[in-house]
Amino acid sequence: MRMFVQLFAILFIAACPVAGRAQKKDLLKTDGYGSLSGKVTLAGVGPVPVLPNVGKPIGNVWVIDKDTRAIANVVVWIKPPAKTYLVTHPNFKQRAEQIVIGIRDNDFFPRVSAFNPHYFDGKAKVATGQKLILKNSDTGGHGVMFQTHPNFNNDLHLSFSPMTDLDLTNKIQPQPLPIYLESYIAAWMGAKLYVFDHPYYAITKADGTYSIPFVPAGAEVFIMGHHAGVGYVVNLSKGKAVTIQKNKKTTFDIEVTK
Repeated sequence: MRMFVQLFAILFIAACPVAGRAQKKDLLKTDGYGSLSGKVTLAGVGPVPVLPNVGKPIGNVWVIDKDTRAIANVVVWIKPPAKTYLVTHPNFKQRAEQIVIGIRDNDFFPRVSAFNPHYFDGKAKVATGQKLILKNSDTGGHGVMFQTHPNFNNDLHLSFSPMTDLDLTNKIQPQPLPIYLESYIAAWMGAKLYVFDHPYYAITKADGTYSIPFVPAGAEVFIMGHHAGVGYVVNLSKGKAVTIQKNKKTTFDIEVTK
């Protein structure tokens, strides 16, 4: 009986996925690099409607130019086909820049950020050296929660003193959708952090434009887009299939319908 129980346990463990175990992925065969750029606007004509903030946090989610209908803070990225990964361009294997999420006057700045702590080289995760810093510039202390996806990260509950910094570089792993930052005290405070395991992403500027340089070319990939107020903005979670041409510029504009 004991042997049967032990055998059952072994088979059960072998059949179940282990949290954090990386799935086997093959390098997507590509040929050089091109670039991707475009503009994100709100569909329709006439005055820009007042759009509700959907989900958390409840801070200033929608930033829309009333004349051009351009939408800021939309995150656009490239996704490879299932069970494949993208080669990382040499320019992005080491990243000296810091991603700083600041707290000033009881609010987060910027409200949308993106972070690339590592990339996959076919065998293991390789750190890029990019740092993630939470910086409190207020004269009062703050309590902040990072609300994450439980399959990829643990929620962070942080309390830190006035005029101090916290290095969170090794506390956050890539996950499919953004991490939400919330304040325990100020309900209007909110920010979003997107975390990627590749460098092929961008955040739209105030004029709605985005640009992703050095995108792997010659193979079908998917353009993804997400806005915290409405969710996916390019064919839901499927994205738009595209093949970037080597040494050429590809343009893809997005209209948000909500």
